[in-house]
Amino acid sequence: MGGMTIRLLEILLQEGDSDEQSETGSSTSPLFTGQGNMIKSITTFSTPHDGTPLVDQLDTVGILDIIENLILGFAGVSTFTPIDNLYDFDLDHWG
Repeated sequence: MGGMTIRLLEILLQEGDSDEQSETGSSTSPLFTGQGNMIKSITTFSTPHDGTPLVDQLDTVGILDIIENLILGFAGVSTFTPIDNLYDFDLDHWG
């Protein structure tokens, strides 16, 4: 999820976005103008950059919903609990 976002950001930084440039003209944000190779390296964990057949298999047997609910459940109760010691979902900015 975050891996796909950073890859899109990398493309925007390298190539820009012609649609955005045509709409905003000279006031285009530098993010959309194509600044070249600003990112040296991207490191992600468990990001399906080109897709994975595992998700299809998990969905077929009905486990995908269970995994999703577990992740969302842990994220929902992780504020100031022992779960923070296992994984910090970094949700402090949400209150």
